[in-house]
Amino acid sequence: MDVIAIILALTACHYLPATRDWTLDDTFRRYADWLQRRLNLADDWNDTLPVLLLLVPPVLLTGLLQLLLGSRLGGIPGLLFGVLVLLFCLPGLRADQMLSRVIKAMEQGREDDARQLVESQLTPADDEAPPARVADRASRQALSEGAPDLLALAFWFIVVGPLGAVAWRLADRARWLADRHEHGGQALRVWHHWLGWLPSRLLMLGYGLMGNLQIVIGTWRELGPYVSNHQLLDRAGHAALNLAANATDPERLAAVRQLIRRALLLLLAGLMVLKLIIPI
Repeated sequence: MDVIAIILALTACHYLPATRDWTLDDTFRRYADWLQRRLNLADDWNDTLPVLLLLVPPVLLTGLLQLLLGSRLGGIPGLLFGVLVLLFCLPGLRADQMLSRVIKAMEQGREDDARQLVESQLTPADDEAPPARVADRASRQALSEGAPDLLALAFWFIVVGPLGAVAWRLADRARWLADRHEHGGQALRVWHHWLGWLPSRLLMLGYGLMGNLQIVIGTWRELGPYVSNHQLLDRAGHAALNLAANATDPERLAAVRQLIRRALLLLLAGLMVLKLIIPI
């Protein structure tokens, strides 16, 4: 059922563009602001209890609904619930779609539009030290943020169901919340790092299999075991690309887009087949 739910959700996003605007962001921000006022947290999210109160109740509620609906009427209510959860958790603009729009804008000479599009997708961590060139910023965002976000969402949905999808999306929003606060927030970043650790390593291998596996493995060893997910995928993704020295920016971004699509298709197909063979 999880595999069918993913296919239905992706189909709905493709043919019903209005569903791309469905998001948990506003609800999460209001809940975080309310909890911050109630607990008088100021800008500090380092304590364990506030983090648990922020993240655990929505995940538990999703798990309860998943348990109640999963076995009723042949699993149809559970399937529909899974599709609904995915529609609210899927990113509004996938990494490959963002790159396609940036490439089109650059080919038409609309550099400012391309820059604005990339900046709208940057995470707070990216804003701290972004590359100067638009193409570099776009490729880094797509390889290290956009692609792993989609894979992690699908991975945890396949492994745990809707509960996993909600846990990942809240982890992503919690990381955003932590990066927006000057003080505190390390506990929120840890939640995001550990949930993204395994999907990031899978995506790194996907980049290698679709690009240059030997160079990617060498890059992984060079970075060491304590590298962040973001830095690992940025370095590994660019290492996997086979580009001519005189490649233009649109050509470079097209190569990044192709690498991401092929790696995600490989990994998602593998996860779906594994789910069908070995029910998790």
